[in-house]
Amino acid sequence: MARSASVVVCLLLAPFSLGAQDKDAVTAKEYQVYNAVLGLMQFPKSDPRIIIVNKTLNTRCGDESGNPVLINGCGIWGPPISTTEETNQQLRREWPKMAQSTWESFTTSNLSSGVLQDKLRCSWTHRLVDMSSQAAPDWKNPDGAIFFSRVGFNNEQSEALVYVLFFSYMKQIHTSGNFFLFRVNPSKDWEPAGRFTYMETE
Repeated sequence: MARSASVVVCLLLAPFSLGAQDKDAVTAKEYQVYNAVLGLMQFPKSDPRIIIVNKTLNTRCGDESGNPVLINGCGIWGPPISTTEETNQQLRREWPKMAQSTWESFTTSNLSSGVLQDKLRCSWTHRLVDMSSQAAPDWKNPDGAIFFSRVGFNNEQSEALVYVLFFSYMKQIHTSGNFFLFRVNPSKDWEPAGRFTYMETE
């Protein structure tokens, strides 16, 4: 179910430390899930230009959180659902079969941000962007911007949960934040098992 929300957006443009990149490196399996999400995304334009922000969202709030963008003061949590436990309860109602270890992995992985490399595959034109750097002149007016969370996995590495925030600059598409649940199919590919719209602008 979509939740409409009045959002206050703050882009945090200050440089961030790359020290966490080695400690909390984004894994190859996470890139598989990111690419599965990108494979689901379709746009009304024939060749949209979409930026993907290279720093992942985290569950902290405030200017010192390390998030590349804040919505109502927070990276992932925030109004209309404001706490980890409330979000957990909402997702459990949507996906009662989601493993507890998937949720625990998601919350642990997203205590801080990670840094993405351009190992992302999509059918439309994209550019991986560092928000602390000035955009290239030909990319100052993109059609949309994607912010990923880190991916949480169950103990068996067969289920995955990721949060994706999409800022739309196209009239036909709303800005929204969605949780995606994936499971591995017999061919070892990540297959969508559910989508929950956490917030959406009107």
